[in-house]
Amino acid sequence: MKIIRIIPLILILIGLFFLPFTACNSKKTSTIKIDSTYIKMETDLANKYVIIYETLEHHFKSVTIKNTQLVEGLDEKKDPALAKRLKTLRKKAQFTNKKISLAKIFLYSNIGGEYDEIAYSVKKPLEVARVEAYLINLDKKGAGYEIERVLNEYVDYLNEEFKDVNSKGFISMSHLPKDNPMLKNFPDLQKRDFVENKFRGSSVVLAMTILTQLQNQVLIYESQIIEALTKNK
Repeated sequence: MKIIRIIPLILILIGLFFLPFTACNSKKTSTIKIDSTYIKMETDLANKYVIIYETLEHHFKSVTIKNTQLVEGLDEKKDPALAKRLKTLRKKAQFTNKKISLAKIFLYSNIGGEYDEIAYSVKKPLEVARVEAYLINLDKKGAGYEIERVLNEYVDYLNEEFKDVNSKGFISMSHLPKDNPMLKNFPDLQKRDFVENKFRGSSVVLAMTILTQLQNQVLIYESQIIEALTKNK
């Protein structure tokens, strides 16, 4: 009888002993599920950014070739002033986009880990901390601020030299709209400057996508000017 009475007590003690381990395992399983879902979402986003990035890159290269051919194909003897003007514009656009390309190369090679043929992307597409450190930096002296400066210089040049094309002026690419309705409930986001707005929390592939979009904007302005001034030539 004593043995029968002791057995339930032993079972209870065994149960209490293993309970913490069961709880830990349960929590661990739950965490793994959450992490897996999060990683899948991040991976899906990365894949989408890769597609957008490649599309923008293709457009960037195509328009660069088109603008170069249009400018180099001008008859300098017929209108030397126009040829000189547009060749200077082409050099300014190339210089601006080269600065941005240098940042993309650094992201691609030093942070992204170059190309992964299996993933069709860089090897570390989700890296964020090193991207922020490179483009923003703690003292706001990152590469992103140099890019902002070059973009502003490019637009200032356009507004000075091509008032006859756009009398209202070309809008600065670093301009952030005031009272953005999308940021109405996020005052901390409203306080961010251009570089923080673009790159805070950005992964490698997202940062490269944003930079390529800025390069395309440089070409959009250039194309508008070339088309306007060669329309009847």
